[in-house]
Formats: sequence, C-alpha cells, structure tokens
Amino acid sequence: MMKSHDFVLLFALAFGCTSGWAQNVKITPLGSHAGELCGRDRATIFEDPTGVRILYDAGHSVTGAEDPRLGDVHVVLLSYAHGDHMGDRKMQAQDAGTCAAPETVSATPNSTTAEIAAAKNAAIVMMFPMAAFIGRKVENVRGKPTPACAETGGDLVAPFPGPCLAGVHLGGTRTVKTSGAARAVEITAVAGC
Repeated sequence: MMKSHDFVLLFALAFGCTSGWAQNVKITPLGSHAGELCGRDRATIFEDPTGVRILYDAGHSVTGAEDPRLGDVHVVLLSYAHGDHMGDRKMQAQDAGTCAAPETVSATPNSTTAEIAAAKNAAIVMMFPMAAFIGRKVENVRGKPTPACAETGGDLVAPFPGPCLAGVHLGGTRTVKTSGAARAVEITAVAGC
C-alpha cells in the first residue's frame, strides 16, 4: 500500500499535441557544471514554440534569480517540497566545486524557487499546499501578498504583472499562453512513484 510520502508529483506538459501544430519544444537542463550531468542537477527550462518558458525544479543547480541562463521565466513548477528540488541551497557560481560536490550557498529562509518566481513575475503552478508554501516565501521576498493568477478565457496569459499563484489538485490542469498566442501549453499534475 502506498502512503502519501511515496508519491512524487510529476507534471505532464503537453506541447503541440496535434500534427498540425507539431513543433519542437526546446529543453535546456541547467546544470552546475557546463557539459556535465551531475547528480544534484534538477533545474530544466522548457520553452514552447509559442514562447511560454517553464522552469521545472530550480534545485541546487542555478545561482538564483540572477542566473543568466534563466532568461524569461513565465511559470515555475515544483515536483515536491524537498530542498534539492525547491532550492534550499543555490550554486555559489557556475562550475564552482566539482560535479560530485558543487559549491553552494544557503537560499534560506526563502528558496531558489521563490527567489526566481519573485524576480521573474512567474506563475507558481504546483499542488495547492506547495503553491501556498512557495507563495508565502515569495511574499517574504517581495514584502506583499502573492495573489492568485488572473485568467483570460480559462488561460493564464504571460507575461504576468507580478508573481502569482496557480495551484492545482492532483489530476488538475492549468493552461498558459503568451499574450497574442493562438494556443496554450497545458500543464497537468499527475502522481508518480
């Protein structure tokens, strides 16, 4: 029998589902060491051809909101609330230390995820309890409450005027598109183990 802690939240991203829309999604892993895939690397940028940019699990492999590899971030996703996924630590500098032991500094009391969401005015798309938790950390960074994301025709439309909450329930879906885009990216919360 599986218990709640046995579930890992995964997000299914649906980009260009029909052949008429088939285009390539650019996937950029943000590792601690250039040209290597290290054990602690988590952060990944997904960029849809429509321009929606999603950061998945900021983790320990970015230097924070100022990391030049991030660029625009419209959505931050968090698979689950472990420090190595939400970013209780951040890289001191790209390529600092070794692949096995990158040099990091504390990101507490907030987190790398909250720091990036606050600086990039990103939608926080994750399970409701985690979204509220990260939203409070964004509030600590910015000094004001993190509101719910506004929807237009059922879609979240980026860029956003400030960071916002777009929590989902297990099996729930959010759609995000850039202003003026004809289609949206669908993000669905699913459980995995």
